[in-house]
Amino acid sequence: RALAQAIELHQRGRLAEAEPLYAAILAVRPDHFDALHHLGLIKLAHRQLSEALRLVADAMRLKPPSPQILMNHGLVLNALNRHDEALESLDRAIKLKSKFYEAYNNRGAVLAALGRHEAALESYRKALAIKPNFTEAIFNCGNALTTLERFDEALECYDRGLALRLGKRRQACRRDVHFEPGAKLFQIVEWPRAAHDAEITAGEGICLVPCRLPARHAERHADVHELTHAVARVHAGIVGA
Repeated sequence: RALAQAIELHQRGRLAEAEPLYAAILAVRPDHFDALHHLGLIKLAHRQLSEALRLVADAMRLKPPSPQILMNHGLVLNALNRHDEALESLDRAIKLKSKFYEAYNNRGAVLAALGRHEAALESYRKALAIKPNFTEAIFNCGNALTTLERFDEALECYDRGLALRLGKRRQACRRDVHFEPGAKLFQIVEWPRAAHDAEITAGEGICLVPCRLPARHAERHADVHELTHAVARVHAGIVGA
């Protein structure tokens, strides 16, 4: 019963309440697989990365690793900048579960961290081949294309992702956005993967991470800036639906 309560709180985002419940379970049963795994995820969310890795690794020693825990192990390793090991863990997850779209998306993030942006884009697209409306992968495709300076394709991705995430409010927000020239573009990343270093954090799981757009493209691709900046405005209640 304590585990079910902890997981329910965890799924509802009430991490501060779930954490002591997992800890209480482990005080009685230090080898409790689910408590170790889920407490490790909370530590990851709190950026307590060494503790997150210890907990997830301890869980993995208790039984043959599932695709889910292999992916989460990869997320922790990636957060620790151990990208090659993270990639290996994600590849193992995909080998066990070929249609694991979340793992393909996270694999793309690891490849991006390694500077392998074409490969990252391919991995994001594999996620979308499995789940076409997976918005995080759509936004990540846009981010990869932005890095590769393929701005028109990036704009298509952002536009599609925002249409899925915001629906009618996306059109509302665009009517009240004024672009101020300057070479800043906001890339879109969904919460909680990069919100800890985002300049703007919006509701409903989207945050915007600033990057530099080459000056020669700033005016031509102002619409990308408008779309992404609009997300923050609409979630802040500045623009009505």
